Amino acid sequence: MIYCAKHTWFKLLAMVVCFTTTISIAFAQPRQYYIGNTHAHNDYEHPIPFYTAYYEGFGSIEADVILINNQLYVAHDTADIKPDRTLQSLYLDPLKKMILNNNGSVYKDPSKQLLLLIDLKSTAETSLKKLLEILEPYKEITNCGSLKLVITGNQPAISSFTSYPSYIYFDGNLKNNYTAKQQERIGLYSDNFRIYTKWNGKGIPVEADRKKIEKAVAAVHALNKPIRFWASPDIPNAWYQLMHFNVDYLNTDKIPELSSFLRKLPTNSFVSKKQQPVYTPTFKNDQKNDPVKNIILLIGDGMGLAHIYAAYTANRGQLNILNMRSIGMSKTDAADSYITDSGGGGTAMATGHKTNNRFIGVGPAENNLEQLPAVFKKLKKST
Repeated sequence: MIYCAKHTWFKLLAMVVCFTTTISIAFAQPRQYYIGNTHAHNDYEHPIPFYTAYYEGFGSIEADVILINNQLYVAHDTADIKPDRTLQSLYLDPLKKMILNNNGSVYKDPSKQLLLLIDLKSTAETSLKKLLEILEPYKEITNCGSLKLVITGNQPAISSFTSYPSYIYFDGNLKNNYTAKQQERIGLYSDNFRIYTKWNGKGIPVEADRKKIEKAVAAVHALNKPIRFWASPDIPNAWYQLMHFNVDYLNTDKIPELSSFLRKLPTNSFVSKKQQPVYTPTFKNDQKNDPVKNIILLIGDGMGLAHIYAAYTANRGQLNILNMRSIGMSKTDAADSYITDSGGGGTAMATGHKTNNRFIGVGPAENNLEQLPAVFKKLKKST
């Protein structure tokens, strides 16, 4: 029985296309990413603030706050303020509860960290003063070693960073020059992705933009700090490209989608431990008119173009089949269906006739079809 896939490439049969290709591709794989490499941007806009990102295991959560009437409300603009949406109710109280449940850690795993970015939309000094006042009774939060409270948005003067309590960190800016002591108070660096590129998340950024992004990431990593970009495209291909740039926190408004993407990443990706050697043909007899002594037909299951290119990528740009000068492609749609199953496709290759799906060795009218071994036997050829 001949078994085949919907589309099959032939090696020595149907030599249709001759080509030589020179390809220069970087096959480097990104480092391993986990749910902790995620940032819930404008987290408060989700139907369930804090808990949605927390239960997914996010490593960073962001809340905008505005100081109005001596209270810090969670909102992007004053028009969005609601009396029950305070920093305490949406974030500090739930966070305190989780820390108490986990014996002093944010997550059950004490090594797993959380950044809580508090984006000040009102005046920095007065908002920070109120924040410190609010945090006073939350000792579980201010003494938690696996939590960093990071002030972003409106910030006080850099020179004042070290005057704030040690549990207060700040969001770094690559344009600023920090002293060593001030650098110790930087929790991470954030930057506007649109400064570096107008890329929409499809394909890859152009080379000039890639170099700018790589330079920014390298500069932050040289300071032993993590980096995230806001206003970055928020689709799977963009997440994957940001991982290639070694961006530490993937910025998202799509918490469940990004979480699912990262959880499935180990099973949806493959990194080869070594490059498998391939055969280098001599082409000594290639395309000559000499009589052919033997024909070897190899039928591989699952040999569509995507599968071949996946294997080519996994082996870092080397594959035996792609080293051949002459390659043909066969499209084997069935007699009763545009998409072929194994029976119909195998029969087409074994007999030279199309048939229905689920039919093996017979035509659409269920008539027997002569198969190649029988044809060769008449020609006194061994098979």
